[in-house]
Amino acid sequence: MTITPSFALIGLDSAETGFVVKNRIVCDDIETATQLAVSAYGSTAKAHEITFYPVTIGDLYINGSFFRKMADDQYEQIVSSGSYQEMITRLEAQNAEMAEELQAALDAICELYEMLSGSSTDV
Repeated sequence: MTITPSFALIGLDSAETGFVVKNRIVCDDIETATQLAVSAYGSTAKAHEITFYPVTIGDLYINGSFFRKMADDQYEQIVSSGSYQEMITRLEAQNAEMAEELQAALDAICELYEMLSGSSTDV
């Protein structure tokens, strides 16, 4: 499975006091994403990989971290939802669980079939 990275295009906010997420893109590499950020939002713009961060347009970017303004005017740091390896581990666990559920369903179907086929000979 190939995952194409997502990037936040980060530029100065309207008051030019700090950096804000201006857009999100899917791109093959950071260099291209950075070039797109600079061409769209000026020479101070940058790109940051957000493949495993639930970042949205308007979130703040401060010293390498993302923050979201909450309803009470407080800021909450946005944390990563994992890594490639953690995602693989989660998917493998889900796959094993689904395989067990499938086997249980197949066993139940076979048992039902045996019951039904056995009762049809008694009629």
